[in-house]
Amino acid sequence: MDDSAPCHRVVLIDDFLETENLQRMSWLANSTGLNPSEHVWDMPGRQISALLHPPSSVAELKRALQEAWNRLSPQLIHHLIASMREIANNQSVKRHLDAFIRGRIIGKLEEGRSVTSVAAEFEIADSIVSRLWRQFQTTGTAIRGFSSGRPRGTTPADDRYIVLQARRNRRQTAGEIARHTTQATGRPISRFTVVRRLHGGGLFARRPVQCVPLTPPHRRRRSLCCREHRNWRDNEWGRVLFTDESRFSLSRDSSHTHLERAGKPHSSLEHH
Repeated sequence: MDDSAPCHRVVLIDDFLETENLQRMSWLANSTGLNPSEHVWDMPGRQISALLHPPSSVAELKRALQEAWNRLSPQLIHHLIASMREIANNQSVKRHLDAFIRGRIIGKLEEGRSVTSVAAEFEIADSIVSRLWRQFQTTGTAIRGFSSGRPRGTTPADDRYIVLQARRNRRQTAGEIARHTTQATGRPISRFTVVRRLHGGGLFARRPVQCVPLTPPHRRRRSLCCREHRNWRDNEWGRVLFTDESRFSLSRDSSHTHLERAGKPHSSLEHH
């Protein structure tokens, strides 16, 4: 068995089976390797693949799937529904039990009740009750422990300092801010931590927009050009060729500089 095997591996396996004269066995529809939903999907697939004339269009495939679905045994559908109910109950693992419920469960187990009956009464998985019982027998308490998790590498004051550095000098990189913060606090801080803190402060790295600085003479010439051509007709504009200029450079320029900015205001980098 090889789920999702690539094409070249399938070809090699087929050649090996033919060379060694090995018998190929069909994958059982009730195999334990399939979950209930896969069982339900596997049956229509087998029925459609066994058709003398397989569907050749989407409409034919829809009809074939509907017919195959109608031929499914009720037992298979009931098994799927039961498994969905069991999965929903197991989702209670994510819903932590409060101290009162934990105490009730332990009390019923101390009375001699079985794990299965207690789990059924509280509509939770048997594994939860078993784990709770083992915890009580080992530690003598059923109270859920709390873990503090990994401590933060920066304090709230450090976070404000990182954001302040980026706002004061927006051309600083995360690595530079990390080095400055490490020197200021005496604690090693990575650039990844700096990036997360900047994101938390609403600052994100963006490439600056390049623009040519407009001086007062430039503005006057642009205004004069607009006034001179504002009454031009289509035939006059038809004699004008508009081109899009491109700049070429043999060396790296500042187009890869990133700025830390927040929100929509554009950041520009003057290019001469």
